[in-house]
Amino acid sequence: MKAALQMAALGYKDVSSVYGGIVQWKAEGRPWQMPDDTPAVARNPRYARHLVMPEVGPEGEARLQ
Repeated sequence: MKAALQMAALGYKDVSSVYGGIVQWKAEGRPWQMPDDTPAVARNPRYARHLVMPEVGPEGEARLQ
């Protein structure tokens, strides 16, 4: 809320708070979508370890997909 108030004070016109997070946002029927370039980790947390392995990393994970 503090950030929304500060942005409004800076002149932004369409300002809203995300109090309650994405769960409340969805419950209120507000629009949302997953980006098309969703990383493998978001699709399957099982692969999160690959991203921190120097031998694999994000580039290697992209090749594995």
